[in-house]
Amino acid sequence: MTIEQSPIPITRALIGLRWIANLHVIGGLCLAIVLWIPALHPLLLKILYGSTPVTDSAQTLFWICILGPTVASWGVLCRICVDYFAEQPCMRTYRRLILSLWVWAPIDATMCITHGVYIAAILNTSVVILFWYLCHQIWRDHQNKQRERP
Repeated sequence: MTIEQSPIPITRALIGLRWIANLHVIGGLCLAIVLWIPALHPLLLKILYGSTPVTDSAQTLFWICILGPTVASWGVLCRICVDYFAEQPCMRTYRRLILSLWVWAPIDATMCITHGVYIAAILNTSVVILFWYLCHQIWRDHQNKQRERP
């Protein structure tokens, strides 16, 4: 026996989640490209590390830029998961989306803070709060819609 799941209507929350995913793809690809634009290297290091001196800036830039494709692929996977959640909402998918935040955010933020990349920790925290809020909003809207059904 299958239970019919109605797709979630396109709401601001769903659009917001899709934007988060899309911006990760765009941002990740831009981060990767920065490696080949030397004029941006000092700016990137200043944004990430502020006035803290970086001992091996070439190596640091490489590791920062190589994360770009990872961030971009995370955005693609995130978009797939968000769209799946919108098409077939269920508690299991909701929990997995939230679990993805708990697997990533605490470890990532701790590493960023430990290495003085405070802007990344702040950005990560902002994304986590927004992502969780939007997921929760979509789930709540779905639950309310289910209660309204005869």
